[in-house]
Amino acid sequence: MTKDTTFYTQERIDTVNKLVSLVRDNFSDSETNRAVFAESIWIAQQMLSGPMEAAMLIRQSQIAEG
Repeated sequence: MTKDTTFYTQERIDTVNKLVSLVRDNFSDSETNRAVFAESIWIAQQMLSGPMEAAMLIRQSQIAEG
């Protein structure tokens, strides 16, 4: 399997870094390590982009085994 280098554009890297900073600035490590946090991030993603877009993103980003 070859790595898709178009996935890691500078724009995507910058956006991810902004989002990580936003989370780190507003939540403690103990808050982000709770199970409810991951579910809350998923719900927020659906609210931001819509449930169909969020589901499509998950399907596209899954890693196939084998």
